[in-house]
Amino acid sequence: MDDLENSPRSAVRLLALPGLFICVFGASTMILMRVVPGPLKELDFMVIGTVSVMLGLLVVFMMVIRSAKSGDLFFTRREAPPTKPRGTSILDLNQPHNGKG
Repeated sequence: MDDLENSPRSAVRLLALPGLFICVFGASTMILMRVVPGPLKELDFMVIGTVSVMLGLLVVFMMVIRSAKSGDLFFTRREAPPTKPRGTSILDLNQPHNGKG
């Protein structure tokens, strides 16, 4: 279990979502700064920042939903523990009684 937590893949997973958010936030901020007509006031900057944060969080949320459904990016399935073979001893109380004997 410790090997999985310290693997380079888990470090990539840890940094993927914040990196994605920063990229979307930066791109949307630059695009909105060009689209909004000037001269920009304080309210314009607040609207640009708010819309950029909302877009960034929306993209991150969609990535988390996608990875939760497919189970490949951020969620790994654990292997089922090996089952104990069922004994045939008369002391095995978990075994159903068949009525013979």
